[in-house]
Amino acid sequence: MIIRLCSKKRKPTSNRAIPSKRRYRALFVSVLSLALILIGPGCSTEKADPSYENGRLAFPVHKGKSLQKPEVVRFMPWEIWPLGTDLAGQPFKSPLISEGDKELRAGRREQALEKYLQAQSGPLSGAEAEALVMRIASTELALDQPNKSLTTLSNYFRTSGKVVDDVDARFSLIFAYAYQRRGDLGQSMAWFARVAKVGLNQPGMRDAAERGVGTLVRSLPDDRLNEVSEQWSTETFIRVLVGEERSRRVAGGSIEDTQAGIWASNLPAGITDISGNATPIGVLLPLSGPFANLGKSVKNGIDLAAAGRTTSSGSTPELALLYRDAGAGADQAVGFARELVGTAGAKIILGPLLSEHALAVGDFARQSRVPLLALAKNSNFATGENVFRLGATVDSQVRSLLEVADKRLHVTRFAMVYPNDSAGRELADAFRVELTARGLALVYESSFSRGNFDSFVPIADSLEKSNAEAIFFPDSIVTASRFFGSLSADFRSRIRPLGVAMWDNQQQLSNSSAVLEGAVFVSPYFAASTRPAIVQFNQAYQSAYNQAPDFLAAQGFDALTIIAEAARRQRADGGALPMAIRQVDTYEGLTGRITVRSDGELQRQFSVVQMIGGKIQEIADPGNPSFVMHGEQPGEGMIHPITAGATAAQHRPS
Repeated sequence: MIIRLCSKKRKPTSNRAIPSKRRYRALFVSVLSLALILIGPGCSTEKADPSYENGRLAFPVHKGKSLQKPEVVRFMPWEIWPLGTDLAGQPFKSPLISEGDKELRAGRREQALEKYLQAQSGPLSGAEAEALVMRIASTELALDQPNKSLTTLSNYFRTSGKVVDDVDARFSLIFAYAYQRRGDLGQSMAWFARVAKVGLNQPGMRDAAERGVGTLVRSLPDDRLNEVSEQWSTETFIRVLVGEERSRRVAGGSIEDTQAGIWASNLPAGITDISGNATPIGVLLPLSGPFANLGKSVKNGIDLAAAGRTTSSGSTPELALLYRDAGAGADQAVGFARELVGTAGAKIILGPLLSEHALAVGDFARQSRVPLLALAKNSNFATGENVFRLGATVDSQVRSLLEVADKRLHVTRFAMVYPNDSAGRELADAFRVELTARGLALVYESSFSRGNFDSFVPIADSLEKSNAEAIFFPDSIVTASRFFGSLSADFRSRIRPLGVAMWDNQQQLSNSSAVLEGAVFVSPYFAASTRPAIVQFNQAYQSAYNQAPDFLAAQGFDALTIIAEAARRQRADGGALPMAIRQVDTYEGLTGRITVRSDGELQRQFSVVQMIGGKIQEIADPGNPSFVMHGEQPGEGMIHPITAGATAAQHRPS
């Protein structure tokens, strides 16, 4: 198939059916009281809208009218270039291009195009000229002017002396959609195939091409689909997608008018309807593949946090959750992030969970300025400005452990024995840093090769000559029991074993109770806690999913609760969402006490437990779930929990 830069005008298609929409439905209404336990103080005879008085979150306040519908700007599927910078990520010197980007960000495309056209007359660098052409052609196409868009693109490449092989994936995507809108199926397919080919090293581009071809072939009648199948039989990328569409129809799938809908409503089929006051939240989780069980746990917790949350009218969901399955890889995760922000109108992205995915999506979030709350624990993940992270990081585990050892157990002298591999060294480094910060003493340190149990005896002999009060051993329970079994009974009686979250296993600890009696370790989610919030969460989760919750489910609940509170504050104050997140100074959640640092890291004090008599008991009780906003003192302006076990009807604002 020959690719053309532009060709004779053809009449665009006329069918403009609006694609189907799915409304987010608040499930598990019976757990409304659980959602309110983190945000509501009780009930009132008036409609309850959140407000902020003197820097404090207060309930209820009668507004007399519903909150204004949040602005949702939906970008077209080809508008995936960064706003505010050229294609290389450098800021513009041309003020007109920057002004045009501001108009585009606000959804005012006609005004944006006017600014872009004016910018053509000014002095521009080569990179600025390239970015400007992309903006003009893209905006013309978004305004349903495909012929002007093609002319803009073709003139630029011809006057620049470039040919088809010089067109990169982002320009190719605009060509593909412009020809699609003109009704030139062959050229559209050819350009989509080029996007997939040359965009292999550009995150999200292959996914964008797959979505483009997928929506295109779903609109074709059977006879035309058969023709396409024959014409593109030698092009693997197209052939596979056409084959998938044929299989879908054999299974009973129908023809969909997906094309006109892009321009008719800017809302692709399958995107959640975000009517009313609902804040659209994009959620990236691995819902298929080898990590699907992890993603589904997080999703379950998120769904429970969202259940029953409504706007001031009491009928419209407060949150619209836009889930995307990011189980296939980092490129797919970035592609979905672009689609969530550009097309679905997400105001913030929650996730990803996996570290590799989070690193890639974090880069996209920084470029696009979209708020992101990642759930990854990789120490290399960078936070700051609009990028936040709530994860079970090594630093948070070590900090939580030493907070209790220092302040509650009054231990001042520590020893450390760790496996000499990357994971062990990372934990050891974090332990040293935290000890130094607290002014505590590391009186003994040694390492071992993982699996080399023969080295435990000489290490134990040397360690017993120290005056250590506690021994940090960041390895598995099985290995820890072998090591502590190498110590004399007298020395074991005088020290405390310290461990990390991998020790949080009652059955394995019971098997090692003789040598690990008194062990103190981090429990990211202590399900056996008697705290009312955790008891109620366990009950609600068991009722909804017929299984006990784990840490990831509880973390999903906490993450969405924080976002929901930030969204409420943003609607009340009219500020930016990242600033609203930073206003959540302290949150007593299911997974511990969470504070939002200025660098975007959500620092968490996990529960710390100890084994006494073969049973695990909680040491630090972080108290009842509540929020403290910046500018408040603890106990002032707090959202206090409702009585555990109360019914939804008793505590729904009325």
